[in-house]
Amino acid sequence: MDSGDHSLGGFRNGDDHLTGLPLSALSDSDDTDLDLPEPSSFLLQSPKSAKSPAKGRSRSRSRSPSHVPETPEHIGEPDVEPTVAVAESPVSETTDSQSRVGRKRKQPAVAKVSEVDSNLTLLDEDAGDKAEPRAKRGRPRATPSTEKSKSVRSKADVTAGDSAPNLCLLVTGLSEAQTTRLRRACKQAQSLGIASISLINSPAELLHDAAHQKDTKPTFTHVVTSPNKGGRTARTFKYLVGLVSGAWVVRLEWLLESVKAKQLLAETEYTIAGDTAIPHSTLFGPRPVGQLFDGYSVYVWSGGEKDKAAAHTQDELLDLIRIAGAEIRADCPAMSTDEEGSDNDETGGAAGVGSRTHGDQAVSALPVKYRRLFDIPVRKDKTIILLDLSDKQCTSFLDTVMDQTSGTLACRSKSWLFDCISANTVL
Repeated sequence: MDSGDHSLGGFRNGDDHLTGLPLSALSDSDDTDLDLPEPSSFLLQSPKSAKSPAKGRSRSRSRSPSHVPETPEHIGEPDVEPTVAVAESPVSETTDSQSRVGRKRKQPAVAKVSEVDSNLTLLDEDAGDKAEPRAKRGRPRATPSTEKSKSVRSKADVTAGDSAPNLCLLVTGLSEAQTTRLRRACKQAQSLGIASISLINSPAELLHDAAHQKDTKPTFTHVVTSPNKGGRTARTFKYLVGLVSGAWVVRLEWLLESVKAKQLLAETEYTIAGDTAIPHSTLFGPRPVGQLFDGYSVYVWSGGEKDKAAAHTQDELLDLIRIAGAEIRADCPAMSTDEEGSDNDETGGAAGVGSRTHGDQAVSALPVKYRRLFDIPVRKDKTIILLDLSDKQCTSFLDTVMDQTSGTLACRSKSWLFDCISANTVL
């Protein structure tokens, strides 16, 4: 035998004293003298033992005869990557590690390898089966706040349709800051589906339509104002329009707190007490439309000059009277044939009401001959002459009235008209 041609397990001649020895000559007692390479570089026959170095097995167990290849031809084969051995039998490796008591499990490491190496199909499938329930557990759940927001949105979707009321608001007596808060609240109310709101700055158009169309009332639903500590607001023309239109007269807080509650609150808790011009009158909600002056006729003297300081036009004043229920006379009535004033005449259906103008300073400043015209009670069968006493030509007009009517028709100022609307009665 040529010593230069023979080798055992890839060992060259001269590597220690093993040259030429048969395999049967190796024994456990000789292990201490052998300088063998690590078993992980040539073991292929047993997938169960391929991963044993990573599992912390002892060298004596790795070198047992059951793990040594039976033929020399396998010994010289190149090393195999440990990951391939793991891919061949992942189940047996897990079982072997789990069967050892007191050993640290390596299953999380195997799962990590399966996520990195996509070629290990068996491990990928096994890890995928275990990852599925984790995906379910990681699914985001609806928190209480999310569920609450969903309920609010669904409510808004329902109420934002035809069921949402249409509100038409007249604004009066608010500061600039309060008006800004009101506009913001209107947008929020519409976005929440509480109501569809329209803010009206000038009531002229809607007032005119309602005054000239039969069986039609103004669409003003609310007058929003800011009262004083006593619950009363200043009497403005918009305030009077709201009263004759049957609208609620409420404080600004009604809409602000309705937005917070995400629903329209009852107006009764926010209705103002009245206006400062008639302290003894009290509001109890919307008033009937067209009943205040129902059956009365009114002639409105336009005057010689236009009042530039007036908060309304002549046409707006006429529309206000029409909505209150009175009939507008286009011309001044002719001389009355009722020489006695007919205070007890029942042909008109009602006795005269009111006297003078209840402390109207403008009337008190008139000469005595004119004052008596304001002492005549108003009646449904007699036309009421309404005039603006602040006009410089007022006295000239009163002379004409006395000449044409012999002083038998009742005259009243615009202040009287406004007082009647505030008190909701004919004074």
